[in-house]
Amino acid sequence: MLRSLWTAKTGMDAQQTNLDTISNNLANVSTTAYKRVRPVFEDLLYQNLRSPGLMEDSSGDYLPTGLQAGNGSRISSTQRINSAGSLLQSQNPLDMAINGNGFFTVATGNGTAYTRAGNFIRNEKGQIVTAAGNIVIGQNSIGNNAGSLNTAGIVIPSNATAVVIGSDGTVSYYGADTTRPYVAGHIAMVNFVNPAGLSTGGGGLYF
Repeated sequence: MLRSLWTAKTGMDAQQTNLDTISNNLANVSTTAYKRVRPVFEDLLYQNLRSPGLMEDSSGDYLPTGLQAGNGSRISSTQRINSAGSLLQSQNPLDMAINGNGFFTVATGNGTAYTRAGNFIRNEKGQIVTAAGNIVIGQNSIGNNAGSLNTAGIVIPSNATAVVIGSDGTVSYYGADTTRPYVAGHIAMVNFVNPAGLSTGGGGLYF
């Protein structure tokens, strides 16, 4: 009887964690670039009461199957579903979206982080930042430093009249006295072999 109660308890604990995960998914249904998380269940170690292949004392025959008692279940991990969601059009010229795999690279107080949320704005220095103020890191495209990260970010002057972002991540702007666009920088993109292995840091950031 005590074993049955313990087995039932493990199932309730697992379902409680499942409900917590579902509740968090529902709470973030309007969060930009939020990735749904699903729990992964597994059964616990079985108690082996009788191994298969033993000889039955009464008949002398070998037993074709054994006798095992299950000890319940648990959640072994939570898996983040990184499939791309639907793209929404906005009136902010700095809003970006990733079509396919990849992450934006941002600078935080704890170092470099990664995000799928592209609802960017400009700070008082003209840098492209996230809604929380983290600087969006650019990528150098010319010179000896081509391909390296530009941790100073991408700066758009205050006198820029229009901002255009190309499909390759090139950020350009127009001045008040010219019709030729100036290139402010390139958005740095990264990808991972196992994106589900990134640690969630809150605020749409991964580490």
